[in-house]
Amino acid sequence: MTALIAEPVSSQEPVDVDLQRALMRLKPEQRVAILLVHAHGHTYAEAAQLLGLPVTSVTNHIQRGLVRLRRLMEGK
Repeated sequence: MTALIAEPVSSQEPVDVDLQRALMRLKPEQRVAILLVHAHGHTYAEAAQLLGLPVTSVTNHIQRGLVRLRRLMEGK
């Protein structure tokens, strides 16, 4: 299995608790796809390879997950 990141990443930015809670309310496949692409910087193709899915599935997970995430964050 390929490692998702080479080494731990630290950030000086404060943690957004509301965002973390909203992410946890997504379906696991949506959350993982979003985090691989938007937090870890993988391309859709790389995320698809890591997850063993077609790129179209990763694209769908990300699109649907982002729509739900926006709704959850707006309604906090």
